Amino acid sequence: DGITNGIDYARYDPRDTSISLLPFEFDPASGDLAGKYRCRSGFLEGLESLSPDSGIVRFGSLDPDPHAVFFSYHGRVAWQKGIDVLERSAKDVLDALPSARFLILGQGDPVLETLLIRMASRYSGRFVYLRGYERSLARMAVAVSDFIVLPSAFEPCGLEDFIAQIFGTIPVAHAVGGLRKIRDGDNGYLYSSVPGEDDSAILSRLLVKLGERVVDSGGVGCASVPEYARLIEAAAREVRETYSWKRIIDMRYLPLYENVLASLDTFSSFV
Repeated sequence: DGITNGIDYARYDPRDTSISLLPFEFDPASGDLAGKYRCRSGFLEGLESLSPDSGIVRFGSLDPDPHAVFFSYHGRVAWQKGIDVLERSAKDVLDALPSARFLILGQGDPVLETLLIRMASRYSGRFVYLRGYERSLARMAVAVSDFIVLPSAFEPCGLEDFIAQIFGTIPVAHAVGGLRKIRDGDNGYLYSSVPGEDDSAILSRLLVKLGERVVDSGGVGCASVPEYARLIEAAAREVRETYSWKRIIDMRYLPLYENVLASLDTFSSFV
């Protein structure tokens, strides 16, 4: 299992645009997602005119579709993060679901970056790779999406799932390490490796299943699916109320250290 992690919710709070760095405010913990989808519309409108001064290089584009389902990844473009798995599964999802959109932001291994650049060319209008990093754009990449995909080969702690939940985005993750704090079907979705089967096939089946419900709803985003809307609200509320660093330290770390010290005292009494 991964190390118990926490997050400073106040540094991301989507109810305050000066903190979130997003253009519109919203509050997933209370079911208010209107601003989230206004952020999406603004992001899509501004994507084509992304300034070179932002430090971001764009490959590909995203065609507007009011009923599209958006999958994203933000972070290091590294083998440990499962980018090769993400690339293969994205092919299957895009072939099976015309209304799927993928948004990838990050930089790293040149081999993996090349795979993403090729995807952006092959699936023009449905796959975009933003190479580089800029903090407000990185937050937008997470906030405008329906699902964040986290196919890590291993993950000691895991923080991106928390950030996604704060922004009303549902994490879909490989059940490893710190990502196991996601409870499947409760505050996100997990998949597990199966001997003899490629992880990308397992992941793509799950993404298609999840995405079809958004597309078939005829609405905008995950909020149009009652099950997803409830999950988003509960997950955001839980992060805010349960996973603050103060609570994690008080409830998890201090008892652990106290037990260790007590064990040392017991051991020293026998020496």
